[in-house]
Amino acid sequence: VASAKAVEWGAAIDWSKIRFHNHALATRMQHCLVESWGVEPLSPLNGSMIGSMATVPLPDSCPQTMAECSQLQDQLFTQYKIEVPVFELQGRGYLRVSAQLYSREDHVKQLQMAISQIIA
Repeated sequence: VASAKAVEWGAAIDWSKIRFHNHALATRMQHCLVESWGVEPLSPLNGSMIGSMATVPLPDSCPQTMAECSQLQDQLFTQYKIEVPVFELQGRGYLRVSAQLYSREDHVKQLQMAISQIIA
Protein backbone atom coordinates (compact mmCIF):
# COMPACT_ATOMS: atom_id res chain seq x y z
CA VAL A 1 0.00 0.00 0.00
CA ALA A 2 2.79 2.44 0.89
CA SER A 3 4.59 1.79 -2.40
CA ALA A 4 1.44 2.44 -4.40
CA LYS A 5 0.90 5.72 -2.55
CA ALA A 6 4.51 6.73 -3.17
CA VAL A 7 4.12 6.07 -6.90
CA GLU A 8 0.91 8.11 -6.94
CA TRP A 9 2.59 10.94 -5.04
CA GLY A 10 5.55 10.93 -7.45
CA ALA A 11 3.21 10.99 -10.42
CA ALA A 12 1.35 13.95 -8.95
CA ILE A 13 4.63 15.88 -8.62
CA ASP A 14 5.87 14.64 -12.02
CA TRP A 15 8.59 11.99 -12.10
CA SER A 16 10.61 13.90 -14.68
CA LYS A 17 10.81 16.90 -12.34
CA ILE A 18 11.88 14.64 -9.48
CA ARG A 19 14.61 13.04 -11.63
CA PHE A 20 15.80 16.47 -12.79
CA HIS A 21 15.97 17.76 -9.20
CA ASN A 22 17.81 14.70 -7.91
CA HIS A 23 20.30 14.66 -10.79
CA ALA A 24 21.08 18.37 -10.48
CA LEU A 25 21.59 18.04 -6.72
CA ALA A 26 23.80 14.94 -7.05
CA THR A 27 25.92 16.79 -9.62
CA ARG A 28 26.36 19.75 -7.26
CA MET A 29 27.16 17.42 -4.34
CA GLN A 30 29.81 15.62 -6.39
CA HIS A 31 31.37 18.88 -7.54
CA CYS A 32 31.39 20.32 -4.02
CA LEU A 33 33.11 17.29 -2.47
CA VAL A 34 35.66 16.85 -5.28
CA GLU A 35 36.61 20.53 -5.15
CA SER A 36 36.81 20.77 -1.36
CA TRP A 37 38.82 17.56 -0.99
CA GLY A 38 41.07 18.14 -4.00
CA VAL A 39 40.44 14.64 -5.38
CA GLU A 40 40.01 13.39 -8.93
CA PRO A 41 36.39 12.68 -9.81
CA LEU A 42 35.41 9.20 -11.00
CA SER A 43 33.04 10.69 -13.55
CA PRO A 44 32.80 14.07 -15.30
CA LEU A 45 31.74 16.92 -13.03
CA ASN A 46 29.09 17.98 -15.54
CA GLY A 47 26.92 15.06 -14.36
CA SER A 48 26.84 13.36 -17.74
CA MET A 49 27.59 9.94 -16.25
CA ILE A 50 25.58 9.99 -13.02
CA GLY A 51 21.92 9.80 -12.10
CA SER A 52 20.93 10.71 -8.56
CA MET A 53 24.04 9.27 -6.88
CA ALA A 54 27.74 10.10 -7.12
CA THR A 55 30.76 8.19 -5.86
CA VAL A 56 33.60 10.41 -4.64
CA PRO A 57 37.12 9.44 -3.49
CA LEU A 58 37.86 10.30 0.12
CA PRO A 59 40.77 12.64 0.85
CA ASP A 60 44.14 10.91 1.06
CA SER A 61 44.23 11.44 4.84
CA CYS A 62 41.00 9.43 5.27
CA PRO A 63 40.72 5.71 5.89
CA GLN A 64 41.61 3.59 2.88
CA THR A 65 41.00 -0.02 4.01
CA MET A 66 37.55 -1.63 4.16
CA ALA A 67 37.76 -2.03 7.94
CA GLU A 68 38.68 1.65 8.36
CA CYS A 69 35.95 2.70 5.91
CA SER A 70 33.38 0.73 7.91
CA GLN A 71 34.55 2.45 11.09
CA LEU A 72 34.30 5.85 9.39
CA GLN A 73 30.78 5.07 8.17
CA ASP A 74 29.77 4.06 11.71
CA GLN A 75 31.37 7.20 13.16
CA LEU A 76 29.60 9.46 10.67
CA PHE A 77 26.28 7.93 11.68
CA THR A 78 26.87 7.70 15.43
CA GLN A 79 28.56 11.04 15.96
CA TYR A 80 27.04 13.18 13.20
CA LYS A 81 23.79 11.36 12.24
CA ILE A 82 24.99 11.17 8.63
CA GLU A 83 24.06 8.02 6.73
CA VAL A 84 26.38 7.55 3.76
CA PRO A 85 28.02 4.43 2.32
CA VAL A 86 31.80 4.44 2.80
CA PHE A 87 33.81 1.68 1.17
CA GLU A 88 37.19 0.62 -0.20
CA LEU A 89 37.85 -0.05 -3.85
CA GLN A 90 41.29 -1.05 -5.12
CA GLY A 91 43.03 0.25 -2.00
CA ARG A 92 41.26 3.61 -1.83
CA GLY A 93 38.38 4.89 0.30
CA TYR A 94 35.22 6.25 -1.33
CA LEU A 95 31.80 7.43 -0.32
CA ARG A 96 28.58 7.65 -2.28
CA VAL A 97 26.17 10.55 -1.94
CA SER A 98 22.55 10.18 -2.94
CA ALA A 99 20.19 13.02 -3.81
CA GLN A 100 16.48 12.74 -3.07
CA LEU A 101 13.67 15.26 -2.73
CA TYR A 102 14.40 15.50 0.99
CA SER A 103 18.14 16.09 0.46
CA ARG A 104 19.46 19.62 0.86
CA GLU A 105 22.67 21.38 -0.15
CA ASP A 106 23.53 21.93 3.51
CA HIS A 107 23.61 18.15 4.01
CA VAL A 108 26.75 17.93 1.89
CA LYS A 109 28.24 20.83 3.86
CA GLN A 110 27.58 18.88 7.07
CA LEU A 111 29.31 15.86 5.51
CA GLN A 112 32.33 17.99 4.56
CA MET A 113 32.52 19.41 8.08
CA ALA A 114 32.26 15.98 9.70
CA ILE A 115 35.02 14.50 7.51
CA SER A 116 37.23 17.53 8.22
CA GLN A 117 36.74 17.13 11.97
CA ILE A 118 37.39 13.40 11.86
CA ILE A 119 40.66 13.66 9.93
CA ALA A 120 41.93 16.68 11.87
